[in-house]
Amino acid sequence: MKPTLLLAALIASSLLIGCTTTDQAKANITPYPFDTCAVINKPIKDKRPRRRVYDGQEVLFCCAPCVKAFEANPEPYVARIRAAMAAGQTTLIPPASGMQEAAQAASRMGQ
Repeated sequence: MKPTLLLAALIASSLLIGCTTTDQAKANITPYPFDTCAVINKPIKDKRPRRRVYDGQEVLFCCAPCVKAFEANPEPYVARIRAAMAAGQTTLIPPASGMQEAAQAASRMGQ
């Protein structure tokens, strides 16, 4: 009987540790503060937008092609998001020329 109790205690403690780790991971994610797509600045109308987390930053998108554009080169998008947040802006800074081309391509693909 004691081995069964020990096994149950081990399983319960591992579940609690798993929950704590998940909660800690969620706590380390910076929420996306804008209501527009990270790639093309289009308003996100979907109640369940496409979401990715990159380097601790949550990023939201309006469509699958924008997710693909982001995943192809996420650094400029995350830098733009963080710069806008640091400046206290309520909207994203317009994309740089290279990002603008990617945004336009994504827009043509999915819209």
